[in-house]
Amino acid sequence: MYRIILVSCLTLVLATVADAQFSNPTPIGWVGATYGPATPYPSEILVFGMTDDVVVDVTVTLFDLSHTFPADLDILLVAPTGDSVLLMSDMGGGDDIVDVDLTFADGYPEVPSPIVSGTYCPTDVDSYPSDDFPGSAPIGPWGSEMEVFNVLPGSALNGIWSLYVFDDMGIDTGSIAGGWSIAIPEPSALALLALGGLAMVRRR
Repeated sequence: MYRIILVSCLTLVLATVADAQFSNPTPIGWVGATYGPATPYPSEILVFGMTDDVVVDVTVTLFDLSHTFPADLDILLVAPTGDSVLLMSDMGGGDDIVDVDLTFADGYPEVPSPIVSGTYCPTDVDSYPSDDFPGSAPIGPWGSEMEVFNVLPGSALNGIWSLYVFDDMGIDTGSIAGGWSIAIPEPSALALLALGGLAMVRRR
């Protein structure tokens, strides 16, 4: 006697997500007097290829940030749509920082004092209008959470992103020697695993 046994029929779809990375490694800083806008002002990154299918969860990283009085720093991020977030302002007191990497994302602690490398939420001690970004920067009030960008459709992320870095005091000095980057998660691959029609025949 023969018995046919169907073992399994399984289809599993796996979706993987990777970060689309866009960066500008050009150093940002001051020559001579540190009061006022850094050079370049703004520093810019071109984002492209984003569609409305992307998972909008923008994070921004500053590389090798150094300053002898970090509380002097005001840092504003502006999207191609004109939406903006004040990433950091008046944080860290007068404790020197050297080659610190800072990533900004919602759901993390505020920027600490003294400042150390890590991931933090946008943090501002003084509210608008005490901060000021001259030139082409948008006038406040600015957003205080990355959610400002994350509610946008993916295609709205395409275009020039601008980082405005301003020193509101002087005397001290600093730079973002490694530039900065933007990361946006996006579906990167689909894998299909199928186990089907597998049968055993047993004689009895």
